[in-house]
Order: sequence, then C-alpha cells, then structure tokens
Amino acid sequence: MIELAKKSEKFGNSQMVVDKEQNIYILGVKEEFLDQFKTNLSPFYNHQIACSGEKFCQYGLVDSKELSAKLIKHL
Repeated sequence: MIELAKKSEKFGNSQMVVDKEQNIYILGVKEEFLDQFKTNLSPFYNHQIACSGEKFCQYGLVDSKELSAKLIKHL
C-alpha cells in the first residue's frame, strides 16, 4: 500500500479508491502520464471472474483460470 501511495502522489492527485471488487484506482492521473497507462486490453479484462479450477479445487474439472484468459483474449 505504501508503494501505491507513492505512485498516487507521483502520477495522480494523491487520492486512491477501492471499489466493491477490491480494485484500487489512482485518481487524478496527470495528462502527461496517461500514455504510460493506456492498454489495448479487452474491456472485459478487468472484470473477469473464474473459479480456481482443477489445480486448486477438489471439485474443479478444468483449468478455469486458463480458459477464462483465453476467452477474454478471444473477445
């Protein structure tokens, strides 16, 4: 959290927000830094949810995390 606070001071307006999905957002990112943070990721990327799958769950039948990543990449 200390490192995030430092980044928030450097790139934003020193404010951060945690949403209900426990994502952390740095607010007020200065325009001169925006290009460093842009991505070409799918809009679905940040909100994907998958169970832990066969690697970590006794009830899992497939590798859900890998399947989820492939699906998001396809979309």
